[in-house]
Amino acid sequence: MAIPSITMIPSGYKAEKVYSALPTNGDGDLTFNRDSSATRVNKSGLIESISTDVPRLDYSDGGCPSLLLEPASTNLVSYSQDFSQSDWDKLLGGAGSAPIVTSNYATSPDGTLNASRVVFNLDGGTTISDFSRIRQYATATTPTLSCYVKSNTTESYDLNLSYSGDSINVVTVTPNQWTRVEYQATASGNFEFRLELRGSYTVNDTADILIWGAQLEEQPFATSYIPTTGSAVTRSQDTASKTGLSFYINSSEGVLYLETKGFVNELASSRYISLEKNGESGFGNSLHIQHRNDGNLRIYVNGDATSNVHFIEDIDFTENHKIAVLYKLNGYKLFIDGVAKSLNGTPVQTVFSGLDTLSFSFRNSNIGWEAGVKDLRVYNTTLSDAELTTLTTI
Repeated sequence: MAIPSITMIPSGYKAEKVYSALPTNGDGDLTFNRDSSATRVNKSGLIESISTDVPRLDYSDGGCPSLLLEPASTNLVSYSQDFSQSDWDKLLGGAGSAPIVTSNYATSPDGTLNASRVVFNLDGGTTISDFSRIRQYATATTPTLSCYVKSNTTESYDLNLSYSGDSINVVTVTPNQWTRVEYQATASGNFEFRLELRGSYTVNDTADILIWGAQLEEQPFATSYIPTTGSAVTRSQDTASKTGLSFYINSSEGVLYLETKGFVNELASSRYISLEKNGESGFGNSLHIQHRNDGNLRIYVNGDATSNVHFIEDIDFTENHKIAVLYKLNGYKLFIDGVAKSLNGTPVQTVFSGLDTLSFSFRNSNIGWEAGVKDLRVYNTTLSDAELTTLTTI
C-alpha cells in the first residue's frame, strides 16, 4: 500500500498545534484553536483540565486516544460540584423526607475529594407523591442534562433524572463505578435540573449515592464536563486545520481517510471535513465529507447541488467508523468499514485545482467537525479496492 503524504494519528501536541506523524518535517502539523480551557479523560481515566488552545487527546473509550473536537457549550448549572449549594427538599405533602447532602465526601472522577454524598429517604412511602429530590435551577431550551453518579453502598438504585415540565428518565446507579448519566429533555424555560427518588419508581425506601459534575447544556448531547463554581461557564469550540499543503495534496487523484466517532447521530446542523484551496469560498473546488444533520454521511464534490453529491450513506455516527474517499476523474469511490458503497445516481465526477488546505470544518468556518478523531490521512495517489478494504476494515 502507498505511504500517505499526511498522517494525523493523535499522539503529540503543544499549544496551538496537533503534530502529524507524516510528513516528519512538521509541514502537516495542524493549527489548533480553542479560546478557553476544557476537560478531557486522561490515560489514567481521570477527568483533567486542559489549558486554552491546547488540543485534547481524550481516552474516554479506552485504548488509543481521540483528538476531541467539540462545539462551544455552556454549563448552566452554577455549582456543578457542590450540591450543598442546590435546593433540596421533598415534594410538599409527600411522606418522604428531604435528602441529606454531605459535600466533599468522596473522591470524584477528577481524582480529588469533592464528590457529594446524597441520602434519599422515602420514610416508607410507596406512592408517586412520596419523593425526595435535589435540584439545581437553570434556564435552557430543550437541554441535555448529565451528571456522574455512583452507589455508596453495595446496592444499585433506580433514580429519576429529569427537567421540570418534562418526562421522567430512569437512571441506574451502580456500586464501585462512576457512571455519567445523560438525558435530553424536550421542555424549555426557567426550570430545574432534578435528581429524584420516587416511591412509584423504586422498590428501595432509601438511596445512598455519590454525585458529581452536574451539567445542563443547550445541546442535543452531553459534551465534556465543564466545571462551575458559582456561575455558568462556557467552553469554546475546538478547531483544527492546515494550509500550505499543495506539495502533499494531489488535486488530480488521491484518498482522504478518516477514523471517527461522533457524539450524536443527528446534529443540530451539518458538519464537515474538507480538502480545499485556501482563500476560496463556497463548495466549488473542494471535497467535503459531511456529517449531515439527519444522521447521513454525504460526500460533496465541487458544489452543493444534487449532481455534486457523490455518496449518501445512512450510518450511525455514535459508532466508530473508518471512512475512505477516493477521488479521481470519473473514478470516485467510498469505502466504509471495509465495504464499498455505490454512487448516488450519476454525479458530475470532476477533480480539483490547487488544493492546499486540510480542514476539520467548511472553509475554515465555525461549522467544524464534532467528534473524536482517531486517525486522518491523505494519500496523494489512488489505492486499489483491496487496499481500501484493508484500510477501512474495523
